[in-house]
Amino acid sequence: MNQKNEEIVKYVVKKIDEINEEYPNSISDEKKQIAIDLFINRNDPLPTIFKEIDTMAENTVKNRQQRDANDKDQSHEEGHSFSEIQKALDIVKESTKFASGKLYISGGTVPYLLLGQDSYRNHSDIDNIIDLKDISEFREIFKQTPYYREDWDSLNKVQDGNDYGFELEVNGIPVGIYPFLVDDDKILQYTYDPHNELCKIKRLPQKDAKRYVGTYVSLTGQSIDSMSLEYIKKSKDRPPVRPKDEVDSKKIDEYGYSKDIYDSIDLPENMEYQNKSAADINQTIDNNDIIRNSMVRYAYIAKKKYGKDIPDAKLDSAVERFRGMSYEEITNHLNQTLEGIKNKKKIPVIQQSGKMKSLGYTTAMSLAYFFIIFGFIVCVLAIEFYLFYHI
Repeated sequence: MNQKNEEIVKYVVKKIDEINEEYPNSISDEKKQIAIDLFINRNDPLPTIFKEIDTMAENTVKNRQQRDANDKDQSHEEGHSFSEIQKALDIVKESTKFASGKLYISGGTVPYLLLGQDSYRNHSDIDNIIDLKDISEFREIFKQTPYYREDWDSLNKVQDGNDYGFELEVNGIPVGIYPFLVDDDKILQYTYDPHNELCKIKRLPQKDAKRYVGTYVSLTGQSIDSMSLEYIKKSKDRPPVRPKDEVDSKKIDEYGYSKDIYDSIDLPENMEYQNKSAADINQTIDNNDIIRNSMVRYAYIAKKKYGKDIPDAKLDSAVERFRGMSYEEITNHLNQTLEGIKNKKKIPVIQQSGKMKSLGYTTAMSLAYFFIIFGFIVCVLAIEFYLFYHI
């Protein structure tokens, strides 16, 4: 094991040195040690471990390149004032006021909305997150508006069984709607970049959705659903910290947050375990991937939205049952299954309603028979009374 660990340490150090050489100060010594601790003392074979290290290194480089590109294009992309962002948010809120689910705002605009202050800077877009069980409802709502764009919807670009969300265009502002899934010990956050057709999945070490999203009251008295301030602040405080991140973090301090929750959030060095283009996914996807991802998604919706647990054995059997089906066939079948679960959920209510109708009918008939018999008895007694006194 010692020799194996030595090889792992050498490989990790080599990869980190290569990254720091190309992108100076990207990975600190502290983070280097965290990476080493993550891979040593494992029973997996070396090739498997090296492959995971390579993937982590590639994602780290991609993140750095994307962040650098964002900074470089900031003056060009971030062309929307805070007041324009607020107007777009009002339109989104008005469009979804009758929805059963919630849409949670995320990102740097949140603290300013809560403080009722202008950020005094331009913003490139608006990010919203939503529970996976509710995204279909919101997608259908927005399809009826002029803000929905088919070419900005991940379901129209990638067919691996996952839903990475979609983007709207509201008054020229991109507005993202991205689903998250709460698992036993983690939250999976899906995002989609329609401009580069990138499909991302972040893995967050949190099983309590109430610590990930919440409802706040702004200083102006408005109710605002957003990603938790603790998560936003934690992401803003992660190095490298840009000047605007530092300002946003201080604004969260000004509004107030839970330090206990903030301290309990331990974001890994690399939260992304998928950052692929739709084209790459579609080229490498196979039928089993589509089935597995689709079943996980629909089982989650069935449980969270309709209270129906899908046993693991049933999920496993679906692989054989759906083998060879196309993405559309699998999706249609699972949509019908969800519709069936939804209708079964309503059956007890319908049955109860039927019983109430039967009960009402029975009661009415009983009363009618009672008055008929009562009237007959009264008539008989009246006749006897008449005969008794007149004969």
